[in-house]
Amino acid sequence: MVALDGKGLSERVNTSLKKLAFSDGTLLSEQQIAAVAPELVERISILNANPPPDSALFAFKEKIDGVVRAFANQGLTHDQYLRAALAKSSLFIQNADTAAANITGVVARFKNNGLTLNAYLKAALHQPSLFTKAPKSIAAHMEGLAQRFEPNGVTTDEWIRAAVKQPSLFSRSSETIASNVIDVAERFKTSGLTLDTYLQVVLKQPSLLSQKPETIIAHITDMVAKFSGNGLTLEAYVKAAIEQPQLFSLATDTVAANITGVVEKFQNDGLSMNTYLKAALKQPSLFSTPATTVARHVTEVVSRFRDDGLALDAYLRAAIKHPALFASSPDTIAGHINTVLRMQQDGLVQFKTSTKADKPLKPVFDYLLQYPHILSLGDDNFQLRRLFAGMTGSSGTARNVFRKSRAKVECEIATALGHEDLGKAVPPLEELPQNPTKADEVSHAKRVLLRAMIQTGHISGSLG
Repeated sequence: MVALDGKGLSERVNTSLKKLAFSDGTLLSEQQIAAVAPELVERISILNANPPPDSALFAFKEKIDGVVRAFANQGLTHDQYLRAALAKSSLFIQNADTAAANITGVVARFKNNGLTLNAYLKAALHQPSLFTKAPKSIAAHMEGLAQRFEPNGVTTDEWIRAAVKQPSLFSRSSETIASNVIDVAERFKTSGLTLDTYLQVVLKQPSLLSQKPETIIAHITDMVAKFSGNGLTLEAYVKAAIEQPQLFSLATDTVAANITGVVEKFQNDGLSMNTYLKAALKQPSLFSTPATTVARHVTEVVSRFRDDGLALDAYLRAAIKHPALFASSPDTIAGHINTVLRMQQDGLVQFKTSTKADKPLKPVFDYLLQYPHILSLGDDNFQLRRLFAGMTGSSGTARNVFRKSRAKVECEIATALGHEDLGKAVPPLEELPQNPTKADEVSHAKRVLLRAMIQTGHISGSLG
């Protein structure tokens, strides 16, 4: 059989690509073919300068089908692997057994570090070059990272988890990654960022490991420079970024717009740039939250309760005092307000009587805005306090119900149920006497209830 020359090779590659289709019958587009054909021609000519027309090198469909069959139990589909090959053209000509062995070999190497076949296969679909990387090469990268940062307490298991989230880490040089990490930590070491701390940051936000250190450094320093006149310091912003790692990766213009947008929205209601920056430093997620989202959080809560006496400027002052309100869903805050109102209606908590006949609930809002942390209590915390108010014969004052610590509330509930020290295990249930008295039945019921509340996690304690 006559070997193919350059023109014939190109035509043969295009012919093979035109036979490929997605599972719904859609053929590859001209643009998709044009994007990979030149690379395939070049690769094939390197492997065999003049291959015959029936060379296995042109069996693109068979190679794709072979890999799909190898991982059918893991749910790999034809379309998924075809898209991977379009992103990494060498997969069209790579032997299916080799591609499969590259995947299973890495999984076998790091199985004891928590890597599963499903997880690595998913990573490879995001980073198709992993189908072409020998297990030995991947192992060298991951083990190199683990060895370099073992003195800092980072384990191989942690690097594997990070790489599953950011698949490019499997194939990047460990020396490059290490250098990037060290450069950022070194730049901000005098501003409170230690190497150990930054390692924990990148493990939470592995995408940082794929960014150049100078880019990450600029994200921090440029933001501080932009708002230094409003009191933002490098130490304070680095501390915020440690708590909210996304700030290391977000562009300065994006973060700045998030801040200035909120201030511009509410500046006529008393919100200043300096004040909102201080709030964001207490609640760093505000730096990464779009201004429209924060504004909606505020305005929707106010609009729902405006007729009951909740004013925008008052709610803003409360949010400045307790910045979590800026970040909380209006449904969540409204739900908590309604819980408090229901407790008042049920006689479980009392507030001052309103002096305004048309605003009977104003004292409730005045109290909640004076102590805004109440609105950020968890739903289970509100349930516990509702139970506490009804169970303990509480005086019903808002102070008694809402301003005690959860630990104090739990202790008082336990005491009301006959167990005065939650540091000690609650005794096991005993059978009731044959002819129990009313007191016996009540005591037994209280212990049943307390044990149930501990088992469900409503109260912290142990069971004997």
